[in-house]
Amino acid sequence: MSYQVIAYDVGTTGIKTCLFQISAEEGVRFLSSEVADYSLRMLGGGAIEQDPEEWWTAMGRTTRRLLERTGVPKEEIRGISFCSQMQNVVMVDRQGRPCISWMDTRADLQFSRCMNTGLKVEGLNVFKVLKFLRITGAGSFGSKDPVWKYLWVRDNEPEIFRKTWKWLDAKEYLSCRATGMIKASRDVAGATFLYDVKRGCWSEELCRMTGVEMGHLPELCGSTDQVGRLLPQAAAELGLAEGTPVFAGGTDVSLCQVGGGCMEPGDVNVYSGTSGWVETTVDRLHTDIGNLIGTLPGADPAAYNYVAEVDTSGKCMEWVKDRIDLPDMSYGELDAYIRDVPRRWSSARRGPAASSSPPGSTATGAPSRTPTPGGCSSTWI
Repeated sequence: MSYQVIAYDVGTTGIKTCLFQISAEEGVRFLSSEVADYSLRMLGGGAIEQDPEEWWTAMGRTTRRLLERTGVPKEEIRGISFCSQMQNVVMVDRQGRPCISWMDTRADLQFSRCMNTGLKVEGLNVFKVLKFLRITGAGSFGSKDPVWKYLWVRDNEPEIFRKTWKWLDAKEYLSCRATGMIKASRDVAGATFLYDVKRGCWSEELCRMTGVEMGHLPELCGSTDQVGRLLPQAAAELGLAEGTPVFAGGTDVSLCQVGGGCMEPGDVNVYSGTSGWVETTVDRLHTDIGNLIGTLPGADPAAYNYVAEVDTSGKCMEWVKDRIDLPDMSYGELDAYIRDVPRRWSSARRGPAASSSPPGSTATGAPSRTPTPGGCSSTWI
């Protein structure tokens, strides 16, 4: 017997909706997919937002196209789930506000008020750094992290903050829209740096330290847990059957390890999407304080992900395509185009005068984070 399921890869600038067949004989087999783009709004001053409604609309559009093209009846879809971008801030009441993207860096003041005071090492409050590391296995060491953007909303949009029901991430918004239920997988919780990895719950201590209201945090669950079932209206908008089970899924960081087969301690995966990272599966917490590399909970409750990240990897390639006036070229075509160009070495002097970095590009995480990287990479052209 086989089952057909749909997985939604909710990326930074688009969604890929994938149909899989699961059977005891063949395991998991990919059948087909559809893709759709949505916008990323650069608002200036480090502010980057998205409209969660565009995620939902793209989810429905690709689902209907996929079932129509493959001829699979909606009743045969036995479940849906998510692999999603993470560290977004979606503050919802019954209507909501635009999502503050994981790429957003506007919350410098909120970060500085908490972390750049007292006895400092490398510019950060040493006692708060140690508290983060003790409780989470990692830490929030830059304004890009979601807790500071949550506080930015509190300080700058008090009316929205007053009406806030829950603080969600991307896939939690979508599963709530689908089922009416609010649950966050533990790997998503880990990426807020408010999750106690040893106790498996939200940390009251860190919420007090940062000023987060615990009532805004969602109930926690595992990545394989069922969140709920499709509501009638959601089913109609997605083109699926009412009552279809909806499973929590996980973050792109944790599920890239699963999809890449990197399930054993020591397995390494190098990933490049809009962002990029080098990630190792480990069975216990590891921390490299000097390079600000920490450990995040995995989709597998017995595993952790030791991750060094850069914010703008494939996004820089998109910028290159636009600069050479070939925005419709695929990345495979871009690779071929570059290989066909006579190779000559071109290098640029480091420093602001030689800077040629895309809007929204940042250097982050390992070994340092800055929203305004100086200089540009030497490139074969």
